Amino acid sequence: MKSVVNFKGVSEGLILQINEESSFELIKNELIEKAKMHTSLVENANLVGIIGKKLSYNEKAILEDILVKIFKINVLSLEIYSYS
Repeated sequence: MKSVVNFKGVSEGLILQINEESSFELIKNELIEKAKMHTSLVENANLVGIIGKKLSYNEKAILEDILVKIFKINVLSLEIYSYS
């Protein structure tokens, strides 16, 4: 099975990769599980965007809350990241 969420490093910070075929509930749950195991790897990093699944405003707000409160990530953007 393809991973639902992953972090990818780019020159500006981190990108959150989200599997386009996954439900939002699955995305949220896997992100919380990853937080329990890997928080220190991304703590204080800058999140500069997402790739993969398009999210609604409310979905972005929920993920931002998880990223900030649990991962302690600085969320600069949850918009689709485009490589320059």
